[in-house]
Amino acid sequence: MFFEDLPDEYVEGLVDEVVRPGKEWRIKVHGVYWYAMSQAERDFSPGDYVRVVGRKNLRLIIAPC
Repeated sequence: MFFEDLPDEYVEGLVDEVVRPGKEWRIKVHGVYWYAMSQAERDFSPGDYVRVVGRKNLRLIIAPC
């Protein structure tokens, strides 16, 4: 799954690990781990649910739910 249909589809993930505080996280989406970043200055913690709003190469772009 590469999330080609993101604008029309709501995809939710769960933060698993903070890789770089405020910059990069590892999230789990549909049983698969991805690295993610946020376009807005935001901090997420393990256990937070996030919404996938896009993709840049192999990184997902996330926002709060």
